[in-house]
Amino acid sequence: MRNREISEMPLEYPAKIALVTGASSGIGLAITHMLLLKGWSVYALARREFTLPEGSGRLIRVSCDLLDPKALRSAVDRILDEMSALDLLVNCAGIGLFGPHEQLKPEDLSEMLRLNLEVPILLCRLTLRALKASKGKIINISSVTAEKDSVFGCAYAGSKAGLSKFSKSLLEEVRKSGVGVSVIQPDLTRTEFYESLDFEPDADPAAALLPGQVADAVAYILDAPENLVVEELTLRPQINRIRRKNTGTTRHGTPVPPS
Repeated sequence: MRNREISEMPLEYPAKIALVTGASSGIGLAITHMLLLKGWSVYALARREFTLPEGSGRLIRVSCDLLDPKALRSAVDRILDEMSALDLLVNCAGIGLFGPHEQLKPEDLSEMLRLNLEVPILLCRLTLRALKASKGKIINISSVTAEKDSVFGCAYAGSKAGLSKFSKSLLEEVRKSGVGVSVIQPDLTRTEFYESLDFEPDADPAAALLPGQVADAVAYILDAPENLVVEELTLRPQINRIRRKNTGTTRHGTPVPPS
């Protein structure tokens, strides 16, 4: 499927419209593909090009620096001006930063905290009126680390705990308007997340989730009856085992590039 910039949008659209961040790789890519197969139009906020197998929906890539609030608002305004509707927001973009806290670069910490927590909160604010009009859904992809202590990942865990808490609090605020807010907390998942880190899931198939399994959880939330809101889903592999890479050096404090 060829990616379309927003200016190339066709005149007719499927009934459902989604906005997805982090769509160019990993879990976000799997979610985007699932939505396309279900016939959705998907607006993907991403800085880099990417391709997907054919689907029955339409993919529109919107180039945007998520860490630029003005650019983010402009991109959302353009989508809503063109479509006048939105049915789903999926906040999936994020980065991981690990290592002794005193050794992490302040600028890297700031980028991670903003992308993992500030950006989803801003996007919920920018899209909430449209989602209320459609009685749509917000799905935030957090992490299992939101619920546990994370040595050498305390700031990352803090950002995900904040996202999970925000999601649950927002649901209480907007549920009376018909908007559903769900948070998914995956454990180790086989994605590009670990490429720049000194650890990764063990090779045992039971030691990690697959991106498509997280996408299946999103599909479950979307297919739930109208009277039911899935507040939180935590996804765990059968066994808990990581593998240290044989790099010869410890690469703590390396941020994972955002989508």
